[in-house]
Amino acid sequence: MGGTGAKGEPLATCHMVSLIPCGLILVFSMTAVWRTFGAESAVLLITLACLSKNAVDYNMEVRIYSWGALFVLLAFYELYRILGREHMRHYILFVLFSLAAAYTHYYCLLSVAFFYGALLGLAFFRRRLSVVKTTVSSLCMAAGYMPWSVIFLKTMRRVESDYWIASIPGIRQSFRYLFSNQFKPVVWGMVLLGAALVILYEIKALRIERSAEGKTVLCFSAKGTESSAFFLWMAAGAVSVLGTILAAVVVSKVMRPVYVLRYIYPVSAVAWTIWPYYYPDNQVKYVNLSELTDLEKGGYWLIVPERQEMEDTIEILAEQGFSCEKVIDGGILGTSAVDIYYLWDM
Repeated sequence: MGGTGAKGEPLATCHMVSLIPCGLILVFSMTAVWRTFGAESAVLLITLACLSKNAVDYNMEVRIYSWGALFVLLAFYELYRILGREHMRHYILFVLFSLAAAYTHYYCLLSVAFFYGALLGLAFFRRRLSVVKTTVSSLCMAAGYMPWSVIFLKTMRRVESDYWIASIPGIRQSFRYLFSNQFKPVVWGMVLLGAALVILYEIKALRIERSAEGKTVLCFSAKGTESSAFFLWMAAGAVSVLGTILAAVVVSKVMRPVYVLRYIYPVSAVAWTIWPYYYPDNQVKYVNLSELTDLEKGGYWLIVPERQEMEDTIEILAEQGFSCEKVIDGGILGTSAVDIYYLWDM
């Protein structure tokens, strides 16, 4: 895009091309993120992706980093959809967005590579996903990037040992950069504490229950722990962020300097996507089935885990000949967060 400006195109047009991904992330946050994860998550993601210092800089700079952030974010979201329900369309979109990210910047290629590592690991070692679908999608990704791999190898060979990068950022500096160097140690401590609580909750080591006196209590137990799809998705995102940074630092120190902080701006979108989901709900809603409206003749109650997306639920029910209406959103039934639907024959 910089070359376009050099050939006489109005510079404002070039800046607008970099601003387009910001608008698309805004729309994506207000629709898909809001619908899937709630208003708080959408608002926090919009704040970080559109109003943080780094976002303001790269959403207007005539470079490709804003596009890289968009494609990495969309690929990460499709990974979530795959972990929730293995529709072929999610695999196709995941491959397309991954290829778009990889062709945008080499560091985007590195970031999405960790997503594929997570997919293959869950398929072959945990048996959580289809081996065939994950293998085919990985091969399609490799085949799609093959035409550019030759240029990638030539580029790496041309990089001299005394490349223009004078200093190599450290891991601490890199993590602070993810949030525009705005977080103080106290805030980082709160983020880490929130992350720990989310991990414990998602593997069911931490449970929210109501005591006999009607008080909300936190219960810790190592029994019956398991890894939810949501936890695996967040773990894949965290590995992508950490892996991208570690790989950049290690290669730069051991081989040759190939890392400046702006290269990890695209994977910042993954950090922005994970972090808002630590945001706690202000009110715990307990479900009392006896307080729900009496069923009409031919009606049913359907109770599903809260992480199941509504459009997928409606689609499954329609295939089975039912219409539905959500009556409880994110309520607590025992130790589980659930959504409750009212069903009737179509």
